[in-house]
Amino acid sequence: MQKINDFFYPKTKSLENETPIDSQPVTQSAGPSESIKITTPYKDPYSLKPLSMTDTEKVEFLTAKWEPFDVSFPAKQIGSSMRRLNKDVLIQNSWMRYSVSVDAVYCAPCFLFSNDPKEKTFSRTPVSDWKNFGSLILRHTRYGSPHNHCMSLADHFLATELQQKKSNIDQISSKHHETVQKNRGILRKIMRAIALCGSQNIPLRGHTQDDSNFYAILTFSALDDKDLAEHLSNPSTVMKYTSPDIQNEIVIHLGQQIRSKVVNECNSVKCFSLIADEATDRSTAEQVAICVRFYYENVMREEFLGFVKAESTTGEALAELFLRALREFGISVENMVGQGYDGASNMRGCRKGVQARIRELHPEAIYVHCHAHCLNLAIIHASNEMMIRNMMDTVQEINFAFSYSAKRTHQFRTSLEATPHELEKRTKLRELCETRWSARGDALYTFLASFDVVVDALSNLIDEGDTKAQSHLNNMLSFPFIICLVTAEHLIQSTTQLSKLLQLKSIDLVEAVKEANVVKELLQSERNDDTVWD
Repeated sequence: MQKINDFFYPKTKSLENETPIDSQPVTQSAGPSESIKITTPYKDPYSLKPLSMTDTEKVEFLTAKWEPFDVSFPAKQIGSSMRRLNKDVLIQNSWMRYSVSVDAVYCAPCFLFSNDPKEKTFSRTPVSDWKNFGSLILRHTRYGSPHNHCMSLADHFLATELQQKKSNIDQISSKHHETVQKNRGILRKIMRAIALCGSQNIPLRGHTQDDSNFYAILTFSALDDKDLAEHLSNPSTVMKYTSPDIQNEIVIHLGQQIRSKVVNECNSVKCFSLIADEATDRSTAEQVAICVRFYYENVMREEFLGFVKAESTTGEALAELFLRALREFGISVENMVGQGYDGASNMRGCRKGVQARIRELHPEAIYVHCHAHCLNLAIIHASNEMMIRNMMDTVQEINFAFSYSAKRTHQFRTSLEATPHELEKRTKLRELCETRWSARGDALYTFLASFDVVVDALSNLIDEGDTKAQSHLNNMLSFPFIICLVTAEHLIQSTTQLSKLLQLKSIDLVEAVKEANVVKELLQSERNDDTVWD
């Protein structure tokens, strides 16, 4: 054993026969308390605590390579001789880590993974006994020692971190891993079915679960999917993830993912406009739709963010509600440069309206009254003439009369086949929209094109004893009705295309003014042209 130690670390009987210590290539010290300028590619293990090291730091500590060919380690007095660390031993044993601060050697795997309270050499206690260093190495690496177990742990740790092997839980329970992957695949198909119903505006549920659209899509998908078919048909499966509560939860998560993407894109462009409108739903609750308009990747976008419940409809309450909702959604409110609402006084008021209160906080947010709404209001005001109102009411009454009676609907279709008309593929009259007057042009065109068909159907109904048909026919054949029908249909149809253009996402203010001027000039020229009236 002594021969082994002498081979590893030859002793010097006298300092006079050796090269002086201070003439070595690296500055060295005669005493252990002085600093030594030796640099290692890894952190000094003496200053490290294994429990506080990250996995990345452990990987770097284990994989660092150092071949100190040109390094001369410091010598120190051991017994009657001066001894120093032999650099060849460090090169031959890659598990060794040298500590510059204490001039001692650690074992890297044992330093990180050893939990043996009895064997602390090379792990918690570094070795600097160069006289007996060789025997300490043999004792540390003997067969069955904790060192071999720590080496295995280090190899497995590196393989796992470098993704060369599966983790312990996967090796111990591969069945569990397969089950996890299978369940994730099934849940992914369930989410796709819900997303499909949402994108196609299809209701998820029916009277029972088995006759719902959602379950029908899943069942159809299971025809070509063995795992999904087994999941749906297995009565012992407790968690099927198809209940209404799970459906609602998935819808919420999908909505959050979509909204998060929209918010990130909106915030990235540094400017946006707020678009909001309030309405009362079927449960008589006041709800506000919050949307944002922004220019992203050369495309003008208008995106819906969500509904928020309005407790009050005053300008102050709504302004606070809009700003709070935008912040909760994640929108950077300081980037707001525009506001778009309808013309209600609580929205457009110059002092206490929503737009005024928001501009107090964000002066750059210019208010713009929805131009499509402005056009709709203009049509409503232009139709205040009593004869126009009476004509509209008569058209709506006749539409209802043919729409909600099977006998009259049959008579209308019979007359449609027997009377020449210009309805193309239309087979029924269209109702007048109560709020969007600009959309009434198409309904009036349908009624005017089927005028002879309606007259013929009403005449046949009178012959069959329909008492209301006579009143409808008298109103239709009156001179004021015919004049108002032809005039209103022509004028409203002239604004229909403009109304559609004003609602496009890609339209801007310059293009809107240009298109409005075209319609205005057209109507002015027709007003002065007698042939148009004829």
